[in-house]
Amino acid sequence: MNQKSTNLSKEQIIDIANAFKKSKVLLTAIELDLFTLLDKNPLSIKEITFELNTEYRATEKLIKCLIENELLNINNEICSNTEHSEMYLSKKSNEFLEELEELNSHWEDWNFIKDSIYVGHLNKEKKLYKLVYNKVNPDVLNEVVKHEPKNVLELGVKFASSVSGFINNSTNEPKIRAFDTPEKIQKVMKILGKSNEKNIEFIAGSYIEEDYGSGYDLVVSSQLLERHSLKENLAILKKVYSSLQNGGKFVLHEKLIADDRKVTKDNMYHSIELMINTKSGELYTQADIAVLFAEVGFTSLRKGELLNNEAIFTAIK
Repeated sequence: MNQKSTNLSKEQIIDIANAFKKSKVLLTAIELDLFTLLDKNPLSIKEITFELNTEYRATEKLIKCLIENELLNINNEICSNTEHSEMYLSKKSNEFLEELEELNSHWEDWNFIKDSIYVGHLNKEKKLYKLVYNKVNPDVLNEVVKHEPKNVLELGVKFASSVSGFINNSTNEPKIRAFDTPEKIQKVMKILGKSNEKNIEFIAGSYIEEDYGSGYDLVVSSQLLERHSLKENLAILKKVYSSLQNGGKFVLHEKLIADDRKVTKDNMYHSIELMINTKSGELYTQADIAVLFAEVGFTSLRKGELLNNEAIFTAIK
């Protein structure tokens, strides 16, 4: 690791230490749906308190912080969203930043960073991992749909949570089997409600330990490898390969680290999240993934670039 020369002032160091306060104020407002409430609907603090069923004095303090951070406006005691708050922080907006909800779910995870430093991962007895299902990246969903699958296996349930878009955009009506933990399946079933029950079968179990069955023309997964060690990933990929029919495809969405393993602000924090939330997870390079795929027999590995150091890998049996 190369030494990086810095010259932070005392004030800048304090700002770094205090940054969590601004973050928590914003994430709390999102959790309360405050920006959604104020979408084209300016209200007084008293009215906000009534609508959110919150305590007046505490709500006023939160709102003052949001005003100070230029996330809300106030005029004649009436609060309103700023232009960008309306655009990015209201759930009524098509540009709502869904990743902020995921950040909120990670907040408690980061309380355990010290414990993770001692043992290399989170002591799962202390905490149950929270799960948030955002919309699948449209580019990833398009990659899956274009193969026109009929018999699909998913490891994890991220695509299952977007199954309506998956099925509605397919000329076939694919049957989907999704492996995951009971907690994750319950979360996704709540999102789906009664829709598409005939198209999807949830299998509660470990995709490391369970048999997948066979005859699939497509296996799909998102951010699978990063949660496991190389040895575990090799075992998983061998089972994926065996479960596919000849000519079947495996579509994998992963976040990558550059081949030179250079540390960036983005990947260093994600690596810590993996340390906190998994026992042996790690970011892998494109070369690492290519070696794993070749080891189990996949051919014609193709990589599609996405934003934020993410990629779609498509391989054929």
